[in-house]
Amino acid sequence: QFQGQDVDYYISSNTAAQVWRIFVDAEPMKGWQHDCYVLTIPKQTTAPINLVIAEKESRKMPPLGDFEPLLVRNRYGNSANSKPKVSMNTLSNADSEAAQRTYAIILSGGYDRTSNHERYWNDCSFIYQTLVNRYGVPKDQVYPIMSDGNNPGLDMILTTGTLRSQPLDLDNDGIDEIKLAATKANVRATINAIASKIKKDDHLLIYVIDHGGTNDGKSNSFIWLWNGGQLYDYELAQMIDPICSKYVNVNVVLGQCYSGGFIDDLTKVGCVVSAASRGSEPSWACLDIPYDEFVYHWTSAVNGATHNQSPVNADADGNGRVTMLEAFCYARDHDRATKEHPIYVSTPISVGEDLAFNHLAPSVDLYIQDNFEDTGKE
Repeated sequence: QFQGQDVDYYISSNTAAQVWRIFVDAEPMKGWQHDCYVLTIPKQTTAPINLVIAEKESRKMPPLGDFEPLLVRNRYGNSANSKPKVSMNTLSNADSEAAQRTYAIILSGGYDRTSNHERYWNDCSFIYQTLVNRYGVPKDQVYPIMSDGNNPGLDMILTTGTLRSQPLDLDNDGIDEIKLAATKANVRATINAIASKIKKDDHLLIYVIDHGGTNDGKSNSFIWLWNGGQLYDYELAQMIDPICSKYVNVNVVLGQCYSGGFIDDLTKVGCVVSAASRGSEPSWACLDIPYDEFVYHWTSAVNGATHNQSPVNADADGNGRVTMLEAFCYARDHDRATKEHPIYVSTPISVGEDLAFNHLAPSVDLYIQDNFEDTGKE
């Protein structure tokens, strides 16, 4: 039924069942949600094999349950194990001050073990190392919230098509950083903990990768969490309200499918939002390395180098810092997934023009735009 198509197959491990259940991912380089199928095939039949018709159920998300890889293609060849490496950086006093006032949440929902691709872990490791090694952000101010947390069970599928438990050490220093599972309760508790200590003009990064969905193909979007949980755009907006009310620079980077649907809810004073795709579009993986297109280039921009330390220059004005606007423009211009269209909003415009991981943008107390080109910098 899928001859000539680039698909992956998974099989139910329930050997006691009277049928085989085969899950078919028909678009494995897309993030979810997208077209997929469950085939049900009888184990015993008197009919000739060429007359056996599989029952075919169309879906938009994988079935939760006991599926394991059957035929999963390694699409990256020798690049399948391309892990990020970010070297330690020597910080100036100003850089150190900005780092001490920076907090970050790294959220990768996972959905389930056959949908939690290794490339999402790579994306999270890349931004984690960039924050800690490149910019000196204290480790206790970076909160990874990923799939099933530190549960030792199988929760991630490798590029080679096998299941494993996700590594808990994001920067290869021998210390486990991943503790929290990607549940709505953990996201809310983490945001509340940050809100209790973050101060005016500080910087909060909320970095999201993995899967997303939409109810209307426009502006009603959500993030898939572990085990099929959902975090809607309006829920995230409500969670960060206490932080926004403290005049904090809130920087949201969204790499999941239909991420642009979050823009309307996150258009708040002090917020800058970069999304991989419109609210009507899925997002895509890189075709040559196990990362995701938009967030890979965005992280490369702020890091000043790719995952393998090839230099990158996104500092368009040459002032020694890569602002959130510059990072977005670099990622948008280098995004090779022609079917996704990154979008951006900054409220006011000056937040994204000023904010960088080594430069904190002053909060805006009063902003009156007197012409369309007025950014508020005056």
